Parts: sequence; C-alpha cells; structure tokens
Amino acid sequence: MNLSLTEARRLALHHQLYQFVEHRGKSAVLDVIKKLSYIQLDTISVIERAHHHTLYNRVRDYHPDMLNDLLAKDKTIWEYWAHAASYLPIGDYPYYKIRMQNFPNGSWEKKFWELHKDLAKPILDRIRKEGPLSTKHFEDTRTVKENQVWGNIKPAKIMLELLMWKGDLIVTARDKFQRVYDLTERVIPHYKEIELPSLEARAEFMVHRALLAHGIASESEIVKHLQVAPRQSVSSSIKKLAKSKEIISIQLEGLKDSYFSLAGTDFDSILQQQQYNQVWLLSPFDNAVILRNRVKNLFNYDYALECYVTPAKRKFGYWNCPILWQDTIVGILDPKADRKTKILTINSINIDRTVWKQKHFQTEFDKELSRFALFNGCNSYTINKVA
Repeated sequence: MNLSLTEARRLALHHQLYQFVEHRGKSAVLDVIKKLSYIQLDTISVIERAHHHTLYNRVRDYHPDMLNDLLAKDKTIWEYWAHAASYLPIGDYPYYKIRMQNFPNGSWEKKFWELHKDLAKPILDRIRKEGPLSTKHFEDTRTVKENQVWGNIKPAKIMLELLMWKGDLIVTARDKFQRVYDLTERVIPHYKEIELPSLEARAEFMVHRALLAHGIASESEIVKHLQVAPRQSVSSSIKKLAKSKEIISIQLEGLKDSYFSLAGTDFDSILQQQQYNQVWLLSPFDNAVILRNRVKNLFNYDYALECYVTPAKRKFGYWNCPILWQDTIVGILDPKADRKTKILTINSINIDRTVWKQKHFQTEFDKELSRFALFNGCNSYTINKVA
C-alpha cells in the first residue's frame, strides 16, 4: 500500500489527536492513556507540566485532578519507565516486569545498591507500618557526602526510587509533584505472582501498542515507542505479524523505510474526514512529536527542544512548543505563565508568514491562546515578538 506524506500525517494525527476531540471527563483521560500507551512526565513548570499539557490537548474539560484521581484513588494508572518516566495503564503492568526482573541493570544502580542496600529493609518496614511516604519523611543521616554520581542527593531518596524500579514500591500519589510511595502489594496484591510475558509476547505488545498509538509507524519508531523487548525480537515480530496479515506494510512518498499499520484500519474513512481547522499548541513531550525523526520525516519539520542548551545557542526559546494547524506544523512558540500577574507571556513566535497572515488562522490561534491561558491559571496573554 502506498500513501502520500499528507495522508500519512492525517492518519497519524487521527490516532494521536483528532479521535479525541470530543472526549470529556476522567474516563476520557484513562482512555487516552490506554490508546497512547503512556503519557510522559516532566518536572519543568514554566507552563503546566508536560503530562497535563498533553492531556489538555485531548480531553476538552481536562483538569490535573483527573489524572491525580486515576493514580491515587482509582488505581487505574501507575508510574514507571516506558519511553521515559511516564503514567501507564495499570493493565500493562506485566510487560514492565522485565526491568524489575533485571534490576539493577545499570552501573551506577549496581554501585549505589551495593553501598546502600542496608537502607532497603528499614524503608520498606516504615512504609509497611506508617503507610505511604515521600522523600521528605526520610532524614539524610550522612556525616560525609559520597563523591559519587548522586552527589548531594540523600541516599533514602535514591533508594525509594530504586525500590520502585525493583518493583517493591509503587507511586501511589503525587503531593505537589513529589512522589508518594507505597508497598506495591497494597495496590497490586499479587504482583509477585504476575508472570513476565514471554519475549515474543513483549515484542508483539510493542508492535501493537505503537501502531494503536500512532496509526502508522516504521520499525525504528515502534522500537522507540516503548522498550520492553530488544529490537531483534521486535523485528521478528513485525515479520511474523505481517506474514499473518495482522499488520500491513505501507510505503510512504519519498521515504525509504517501510511503515506499518494494524490490519483493519479504515483508511478511507479516516482520510475522508473533514479537516480540523483548529490550532494545537503541543508540549515538547507530546506523544505526537516526541519521536523527533518521525516529526522530521512526516512533517518536514526539524524540531528540537532548547531548554537543555545554553541561552546563547537557543533560536526559538527555552520551552519552545510546536504550533500545529490542520495537518501541518507551521511554527513554534515560547510560552511562560506568570501565576502572580495571571498573564501568559508568549516570549516569541516563529511561524510561516503565509499562515500567519490568514484571517481564519488568526481567529483560531487567538481562540486557542485564550483557552491555553486559562488552563495555565492566567486571565490573558501577551505576545512579545513574532518572527
């Protein structure tokens, strides 16, 4: 099957954004997380944090309390490492046991565990006795700081994190973004008896999850979507699923790599849907743009987040967010929310001038900026520069 890049973008955006346009309520938040596989967390808060921003774009009445309720009250999502630190559907728990089984699998993890493993039992005993606890409940009793990778971070903080990676603890809530840990057995009573799916099952899980989330993806994109099996196994699963016609191979205009989609995808219906004349301001960690090479291939847009480089090297700003209009990334903006003055400042906008001059775009852009300002606790917005 052959698709143009325009068709590929529309298919991808249908799965990532457009199918969620009318979603509302907490159940919609859970539905989004299940279909996208994960929502990536991030600590930066110049505007609402990335995980909230990503859900805001997909659930029309989204409020951060919805996500917190799913984690702390409903226990239908959990926090672990997927593409990165993420919120995940609780039903996917077995597939992530591979990391727990292999713990500790990094050099610094092994070194820390050997130096401080005596902390594990007292921490687990306290949580068993006192209930869920966070880092603030543990003292730093060191008299001498280690000259190690973890520097001045108190050992108890790192041990809580490692016990989560190991599977003994689970994040049961967030308190002002600080993790609150509980015993996994209280959230998933028989977690130790849950069997790790086979290597083949984990690889097929990766293929199905990536294609459900993205609609269309290359082998490289499937591998990067989640990491619970090695690439060689994923490659074998792709061949097997293609042979059994559970997935189909697609060639995209001008691209060498083969792409894949789930069999049964209603291409005609999706591609004939009316184009959305809505502006989306995407988080740098939005699932639709998190795979940067994919963005370059499908959208012909070379996107890079600049908060990790020095100010002198920034072209578009500290927290540069892609501007999506219809099926095209037309520019980028750098926002900052001032919660005291309640003004959302757009430090700069770099945008296709042809698009910028369109009256219809301006109307939709103003509408979205006004809505985005309210989401960020602001009453208005101001634009400092347009380039």
